[in-house]
Order: sequence, then structure tokens, then C-alpha cells
Amino acid sequence: MSRSFDRLVDAGYAGRTAAEIAAAPLDALRGVSPGDAAKLAEAFAIHEVGDLAASRFVRASGAVLTAASGRPGYDPGPPPDWEARFAAAPLDAYLTRPDVFRVDFGPAYYRGRLDGTARVLVVGQDPSVNEVLAHRAFVG
Repeated sequence: MSRSFDRLVDAGYAGRTAAEIAAAPLDALRGVSPGDAAKLAEAFAIHEVGDLAASRFVRASGAVLTAASGRPGYDPGPPPDWEARFAAAPLDAYLTRPDVFRVDFGPAYYRGRLDGTARVLVVGQDPSVNEVLAHRAFVG
């Protein structure tokens, strides 16, 4: 999978995993100079590639661009803070009741936007196989 990122990063980061690239300094991205990286760090406290991707400013500008296009676009999933909250779910309470809860593959919490741009709230019943495997609702 890392080869798909080779065109996005400088030669020194070619062949690295997505996790390694996310933890890399901003100037690992092709076209970002050390000076550009220093300015982003000073202005927005963005130091690594992952910081840039998770930046609330980047997410907000992406939401504006998507809305301006007139198309909803693909939902990339929850931002890191929500993903961490989901990962910290107290599954032990459910594991003690396998007669009531389906816990074979873990919870399915999320499908949609958490940035305030959602226009519809859909409430559905418990997930089926596709949702359980993806850990996301309404994918099947």
C-alpha cells in the first residue's frame, strides 16, 4: 500500500507505510519546503503530515469546498478525536451479554459527518454483516 503514496512524498519517504508518512515532518510531502513547514508549525501548530490531515482548518475548508461543488462527496469517516472516542468504548459491558448484543466483530458506531455540515439524521436498527465487518453503519 505504501507505494501508492510515493508520488505524494519526497524520494526519502518513498516506500514508507502510511503510518510512517503520517508521523513524518510536513516537508516530507512533495512540494512542501522546510520553510513552508516552519510557517505552518508557527501559525497552526502543525508539525507532522498527520497533523495537517487532522487540522480543523483543513477539514473546515474541505467541507466548504465540498458544499460549493454541489455534491456531498465521499465521507472519509470520523475525525481522529471521534475515532479515539469510539475505540475507547466500554465493550466489557456488552461482552457479558452475548445473548443480547452482537459483539463478534466489535461495535458499529458511525456513518456521516461530525463537522456540523450534516443535513439529515437517519436512525436505523442494529447492523448486519457488512456494517459489523466495516465497523460503520449503513454500508451494505
